Amino acid sequence: MEIRYFRTEISRADARAGYPMTILSLIVAAARKPLRIIPVLLPFLLLLTLFGAFVYWNGGVVLGTPSPIIIEETTADALYR
Repeated sequence: MEIRYFRTEISRADARAGYPMTILSLIVAAARKPLRIIPVLLPFLLLLTLFGAFVYWNGGVVLGTPSPIIIEETTADALYR
């Protein structure tokens, strides 16, 4: 008895070609049965809502400081030398 294994090589282009159909099938499945999707998406929607409330409450998000950082020597720095 001989068992043969076939090795199929899939290029990145072939793998990427399936992404639009995967996304489309997920959208169709979600549209057909929305009650099954809501419990799955609820934690993500809650997190997104809380982040939106945080941004609204703070008036925006700032990455970095507008003022320069002043570097000072402290007594704790002496212990690391």
